[in-house]
Amino acid sequence: HNMTARYNGFFYANESMKEADLVLAEAHEEDYDKILPVFVYGDAETAQGIYPQMERAIEKTTNVIDRHTMSPPKRDRKKMKKPEMNKWIDDNWLVMGKAYFYKKNLFKAEEIFRYIARKHKDPQIQAQAFTWLSRVYIEREEWIKASNNIIKATQSKKNIEDEHRADTYLVKADFHLRQDELEEAAEALEDALPRIKKKKDRARPTFILAQIKQQLGRSQEAINNYEAVLKLKPIYEMEFYSKINQALAYSRRGGNPVDIRETLFKMLKDEKNEEYQDQIYYALADLSFDERDRDGGIANLKSSLDANRKSDGTIKQRAKAYLRLADVHFEEREYNLAQAYYDSTVTNISEDHDRFKEIKNLAESLTDLVTNLNIIYEQDSLRRFCDLDSAKLEREMLKIQRKIEREMEERQIADEIAAASADATGPAGGANSTFWPYNNALKAVGYNNFQDFWGDRELEDDWRRKNKVQQSFSSGEEQETIEETGGDLEDKFDFSEQDPYAVPSIEELMAGLPCGNDSLLAHSDEIVTEAYYQAGLVYKEKLEDFDNAVEKWEILVTDFDDSGYHPTAFYQLYRSYLAREREGYQSMGCKSCSSQYWAERIAERYPGSEWDKLIKNPDYQDHKEIIEAEERAAYELAYQEYHFKQYLPVITTCNQVIDSLPDNHLICKYRMLKAHCIGQMDGMTGQQSNYINELNFVIQECPESEEASRAREIIDILTGDTSEAGPGDIEEIAEPEPSIYEYNESSKHYFALVFPVRGGDVNKIKATVADFNSKFFKSSTLKTTSNLLGKDKQIVMVKTFMEFSEAQNYFDTFTANSNELDDINKADYGKYLISKENYLTLFKSKDLEAYSTFFSSNYNP
Repeated sequence: HNMTARYNGFFYANESMKEADLVLAEAHEEDYDKILPVFVYGDAETAQGIYPQMERAIEKTTNVIDRHTMSPPKRDRKKMKKPEMNKWIDDNWLVMGKAYFYKKNLFKAEEIFRYIARKHKDPQIQAQAFTWLSRVYIEREEWIKASNNIIKATQSKKNIEDEHRADTYLVKADFHLRQDELEEAAEALEDALPRIKKKKDRARPTFILAQIKQQLGRSQEAINNYEAVLKLKPIYEMEFYSKINQALAYSRRGGNPVDIRETLFKMLKDEKNEEYQDQIYYALADLSFDERDRDGGIANLKSSLDANRKSDGTIKQRAKAYLRLADVHFEEREYNLAQAYYDSTVTNISEDHDRFKEIKNLAESLTDLVTNLNIIYEQDSLRRFCDLDSAKLEREMLKIQRKIEREMEERQIADEIAAASADATGPAGGANSTFWPYNNALKAVGYNNFQDFWGDRELEDDWRRKNKVQQSFSSGEEQETIEETGGDLEDKFDFSEQDPYAVPSIEELMAGLPCGNDSLLAHSDEIVTEAYYQAGLVYKEKLEDFDNAVEKWEILVTDFDDSGYHPTAFYQLYRSYLAREREGYQSMGCKSCSSQYWAERIAERYPGSEWDKLIKNPDYQDHKEIIEAEERAAYELAYQEYHFKQYLPVITTCNQVIDSLPDNHLICKYRMLKAHCIGQMDGMTGQQSNYINELNFVIQECPESEEASRAREIIDILTGDTSEAGPGDIEEIAEPEPSIYEYNESSKHYFALVFPVRGGDVNKIKATVADFNSKFFKSSTLKTTSNLLGKDKQIVMVKTFMEFSEAQNYFDTFTANSNELDDINKADYGKYLISKENYLTLFKSKDLEAYSTFFSSNYNP
């Protein structure tokens, strides 16, 4: 019995566990920018890939326990002091518990480990049971229970084998790392390392210890630990990061930067590091920034991006370089460059990044800012041309015309070459083809050139609106970094209906200038003043850049005296300085640098106005008008986002105002703005229903408003109904009929696969599902049955799941399987979880459509 329990069940179960470890290791992608996890368990999706190995381990150990358990006679139990004569039974229990743990069935694993700890008194086995119980509670984030079991595992006075003691300390380190307790985690790792015998097993915890020491600022200890990792001959990736981190830790410690840089350059030349060059350049950038060499740091970050593209490096590293460049330029208030790099960061960064929301908001805010700054720059450029005499103006227009002509010639030549190559080679053109779609080398060159110029851009229509005249007014630096917005002159040169290579004449170019045209000049003033005001708002509200905000508003009130934004800009200046003064700001002799100055200007220019009253009222914080002014400013920001097609963020803002600020005096405008956003999004898919529903809500909630009248007009246009629509014409929203099904998570559940009678071979499908269950869920003792559901549908049932979590896990594993169940999952079959009670209701009613609706509403398919 001992021999069979060890060399049959226990041995082959452990072999399955080793296979599973390899699968998890291959699926796991290390993130060396963070402290590595002590253990690699995989997530729920990864765990599904090792179900067959775990089921095999459970089957082997179950057979051993069932067939080879040898309880001693009752009269000998006291004398033998153990409940089991077969010394390998407890080891098999442990492997079974581990298998359930790796399957993420934590409750079953807990049950087994608690049984072992209670039933088997061998100190070695108990120490392992308590340690694995700790792992279970750590995964469930039950920190007190986890801590108690770690204490139990370490408090045994008997000599516990080093292997088991080391495992306990590693679990203890994991426990502290999960809670960001770095000092305690380091102590636990230092306790574990001397007890780990195999060198290959010591590499990971030693590297983690080095990372912790580096993060704690104990650079010399980190250097020593990284050196120890190198001596352990780890996998090359860990060896590489040990060298990089060692160099950076040496730098933090005040080491000689020349030596460190030399080390990094040696790594650059090593052929083994070719795919890691982007990270070496990033480390060199770190070194440059530490030495306050900003230009050198930026150059190295750009080299990192170049190396990343050449080696087809990771998106993650690319995002790191873009983000660092964006932060560097943002700190220096170089907003044009920062916007371009934040924009590229957003296209590469993952949504689970710690700073994702911050970066996305910054990118959007800076895009708004750069758009307004571009408008200001473009209009100023056009006006400067108007100041030239006719001879100089004609010369400048001639330069622009020649530039456009060269571009058109280059485009025409490229198009002709491409067309000729397509005719000569056809779709089967090889590597030597000059037509880029059939030449990988040309495609790679073009791709790299594009990224060098534009960075990473999302593939979408109108990704860059290009205006020939206005592009010529921009400086070279801005062309490299700023995504240009077209202007109002763009429509003057629509080449889509003309010769695609046509060049505008001098007269056409001049016609686009506002020179001597009062209406064009007035329109230019209008869009420039709005751009100045909105730029100031972005500076103040989103970037918290007081100086630039004040500068833009001061230009607005000084240079555009008749602007409609004039009084609002006055008030913004007053409020900005008032906020600074409350923080202790003093003007230091600057006459206009105070709230009092701007309060006096408002009193002079707009006596008795809303703005004058707001300033003079001592209770302005609680005054209705100040609240409305702030509400108006907030609405203007939301409308500006709508103008830039940020529909989803605007809908979120509108919902927040509608739900939490029902007394907002612009509430009807928010409802209408939300409706317009939904209409714009509906328009992308050719729908109208959501837009019409939202317009009806506007009419219903704001019946007597101007917005309601406009909503009725839009509905009439969309529906073709010319009759007048009023609030009474809106149909009441019908209450949904109560469902015949009841949601009860504590009930026993089945899995149901429904398909047409003529849509599949029920016996074949049933056999396939049964085989899948045998391979992935053999230990669950599931039954597979089939039945008719009415005359035209068949149902294959898998039952019974005693816990809802088991049913959900089965559903997720079944629907994600692309091997054994590929044909079933690709077919248009209905897949449901259904409680025992609801199955009886379904079988009686045969109303599958009603259950499908209930399932979608209550479960998480």
